[in-house]
Amino acid sequence: MTKRKCLFCNEDANSKEHVWPQWILKLLPSRRPVRQRLGTGKDVTYSGDFKLKGVCSTCNNGWMSELEAEVKSILGPILQDLSIQLDLEDQKKLARWAFKTAIVLEGTKERSMKRYFASGLGPALKTSGDIQGWTMIWIGRSSESGLYARAADLRYDLDGQNSSAEATVTTMVVGHVVFQVVSAVFPPEKDAELVRIPLYAEDWEQVLAKIWPPSRVFTWPPPQSIGPGDRLSLERVADRWKVLPEAQTSPLAD
Repeated sequence: MTKRKCLFCNEDANSKEHVWPQWILKLLPSRRPVRQRLGTGKDVTYSGDFKLKGVCSTCNNGWMSELEAEVKSILGPILQDLSIQLDLEDQKKLARWAFKTAIVLEGTKERSMKRYFASGLGPALKTSGDIQGWTMIWIGRSSESGLYARAADLRYDLDGQNSSAEATVTTMVVGHVVFQVVSAVFPPEKDAELVRIPLYAEDWEQVLAKIWPPSRVFTWPPPQSIGPGDRLSLERVADRWKVLPEAQTSPLAD
C-alpha cells in the first residue's frame, strides 16, 4: 500500500492532526460524540479528540499551528455564543480556518471515495494562505452547541449540452457556530461568474452571513438561528444546494 501524502503538500503524512483542535474541545460544555457524514458514506460517530494521520509534521507544527493561534481569539468567543463584530480581516481568518478544516475532514474519507480537494487547493492554502478556486463560505448560529460535520459531493448539468460542474459542500457545527464551505469546479469554457446553480428558495441572509469572499463588516450572530425548534433545521441548511424541484438558482460569485 502506498504511503499517505500530506493533504497540504507532497511530503509523507507522518503526523497525526486533531480533526477538532484541543483548544476547541476544552471550550465546549460537554464531550458528546461527534456526528459525521461525508460523501455517500453513512453517519458515523467518534470521540471529539479523534486524530487523522493525514498531514506532515512540518505542516502540523508550522502554518497549521499558527492558523489555530490566530483564529482562537475570534472563533473562541462565537463558538461560546458571544456576540462580536467581525471585520473583514476577522472573516478572512475564519474562512481560512473553515477551509482548512473542510480539507482535513475530507481526509477522513475511505480511500476508495472521491476526494475533491485532491486538486491542489490544500497546497495553495499552505503556500500562500489563499482560498483558491470558486469557493464561498458562510457562518450562522446553531441553537445547540456541539460538533458535527456533513459533506456532499454534487454534480450539476449545465445547459443540457454534456457540460457539467462539480461541487463539494461541507457543513460543520463548532460549538454554536455553523460553517458552510462550498467549492465548485466548472468546465474551462464556462465563465463561473455567469453560471447559476440550484439553491433552495429561502431567506438565507436571515440565518447565514458570507465570510468568503468578505464584503462587509457585520455583527455575529445573524438574526435567526439554526436547529431544532427554529425555522430552519441543520439538515435543511446542509441540503440547500441539492437539485430539487423547489430550488431557485443562484450565481456562485454573488
